[in-house]
Amino acid sequence: MVPLTLARHEATLLVMRSATSSPTFGQDRFAIARWCAWISDQWLSFFWWFFSQIGAQAEAKISRPLIPIFMLFFCLAAHSQTISIVDIPSKLPSGITFGTYSPPLGISYGGLQAGQTYTLAGWLLAPGVWDCASTEWCDNSFLVDNTQGTNSSGIMWFATNMDVYNYSQFDWVFRLYDANGDQVAWTEQYIDATTNQPPVLAPIGNRSSGIGQTIGILLSATDPDGDTVQYGATNLPAGATFDTNAGQFIWTPTNTGTFGPVVFWAQDNGDGTLQDGELVTFTILATPYITVQPTSQVVAQGSTVNFNVTAQSSTSLYYQWQFNGTNLSGATASTLAVNNVTTNNSGDYTVVVSNVVGACTSQPAVLTINLPSTPVVSASLSLAELRNLMDEYHLSFQVYTDIGVGGNHFEGIGQLPDETSAVGIFGSSTNHPHSGATCVQCTFTNLTGLNDGGFYFMTGILYNGVPLPLEKAR
Repeated sequence: MVPLTLARHEATLLVMRSATSSPTFGQDRFAIARWCAWISDQWLSFFWWFFSQIGAQAEAKISRPLIPIFMLFFCLAAHSQTISIVDIPSKLPSGITFGTYSPPLGISYGGLQAGQTYTLAGWLLAPGVWDCASTEWCDNSFLVDNTQGTNSSGIMWFATNMDVYNYSQFDWVFRLYDANGDQVAWTEQYIDATTNQPPVLAPIGNRSSGIGQTIGILLSATDPDGDTVQYGATNLPAGATFDTNAGQFIWTPTNTGTFGPVVFWAQDNGDGTLQDGELVTFTILATPYITVQPTSQVVAQGSTVNFNVTAQSSTSLYYQWQFNGTNLSGATASTLAVNNVTTNNSGDYTVVVSNVVGACTSQPAVLTINLPSTPVVSASLSLAELRNLMDEYHLSFQVYTDIGVGGNHFEGIGQLPDETSAVGIFGSSTNHPHSGATCVQCTFTNLTGLNDGGFYFMTGILYNGVPLPLEKAR
């Protein structure tokens, strides 16, 4: 005989699914219960008869003690999915209204088939009348997904805000259905009512943080009856600690991912030791990391330079480029363009990459500006500067071309890149006056091998021993 409570629960489901305005059964509830019980009895009787016939016909070959084993194997194969109650209130506060009470519940499941989805449904019933005893727990359903084959067993945690109708006894009923709507497992537990009022846990909320960043949560609660309140936590992530005396949770995560839910609760010391709880999920993210650093560059003056950085993150990235450690206004993209560069742009370029968790700074990319280095360009620049100086000062004094003669003069000096090798140089006047002044021609000698590189050409004018503007071209 199937337990009468099971038959009554089947009747409950039948009437509750057909009811449109009220969860009450009506006057026919006992007839429906008797019908469900009769069907259950016939089902079991059929299998007893079936296996007894097998045993009678094969008595010479199969020992009768094996028949119960066959029956057990058949039942286990047909009902491999299981559910059970692992955490539930020992009593419920009768007559409490919706808004302040969220008791922790834990329902375990196992044996779920890979590639399948299931539905876990729960009721809080009032025995005898078999009405729903809570608005929130009246065919409250939850999806259990095992389509990937990685969720064949586990625990579903609940901390649902609920009301409790004014009854003296309650029956928690949970049923597991497959994708076809067929019941594959069920469990129940009776509990009594109490007039004790539960504590009220202050809201906590889900948390997001990063690897290596310590998370601290301090619980607080009040009790309407003035009872002493204690704190607890269930389903802690690895490495987390909880101080039950202080109600303090501390955790420094070492991996990214979603953890929990952690069940935090406050419990009084009144009748039934009532609990008010909250489920908290922790999302742990990684700080961004740079996969491609910006590179140093050597360019000519007047060029356009582009610095690039590549970074990865599980959330949105933000960029801030810096020049010699100072933020560049508006430089907030992964690429930085510097146009028409001069020696003023030479230096270190870095970028700070950040997300909601943290930030990292790139390695410095050094920008070097090359000035003109060919003799032709250098001579042209020097001659132009010399002409400017001569245009400015030739009316005031004469320019002498013989550097060996004292007085006012200008001269050319050769200098190799390594600043150590000797270069022969002499100056001579030309017959090509410019702006009424005498020009000079400088000839460099010994420019062979390594010495045929660039040189510095310096021009200067002395007027009564006082140096006038000195120009250096390269």
